[in-house]
Amino acid sequence: MVIGVLFTRGVSLKVWLEKGLLYREKQLYEAFLFSGNATKIYWFTYGVDDMGLAKSLYEKQELDPRIVIVPMPNLFFLFKSFAFLYALLLPIIHYKKILKCSFVKSNQADGSQAAWFAKLIFRKYFLFRTGYTLSSFTQKKYGKNLKYLYARLVETISYKLSDAAIVTSKGDYNYVKKVY
Repeated sequence: MVIGVLFTRGVSLKVWLEKGLLYREKQLYEAFLFSGNATKIYWFTYGVDDMGLAKSLYEKQELDPRIVIVPMPNLFFLFKSFAFLYALLLPIIHYKKILKCSFVKSNQADGSQAAWFAKLIFRKYFLFRTGYTLSSFTQKKYGKNLKYLYARLVETISYKLSDAAIVTSKGDYNYVKKVY
């Protein structure tokens, strides 16, 4: 089995490393590899310099080489808004790797748009995973504004298109069950 992990929009391998998330996040994927349940895992990131960082991690044996980093092309790094465009085009730009995936998994709601298109265009299974429920978080922080409506739209489409979903807390589970 080959797994395609779609990073949160705008998040890179470098961000994971700097925020101390890399070693926690990679454990799940390395467990899949070591158990034989996966043969390769693609991490589709939003970092243009992630290949160099990955090479260093491979050399230091801090990242399994079967976790293949697929960075964002430099073109999309020119303007911050281009990361949104990349999220939509990612499955087309990296179609050869997407086609190899048994399924694609989002890491957060923001960035799941790439998974929608992988599902719709290439008929890939889509596992919708969120670390927190974006609409609930956005409503608490900003109220019911455009950001909230955007979050609701992303979640609605993601839950409708996904083949399975994972949330990280009982509160999020109850919210999702009630709302979606």
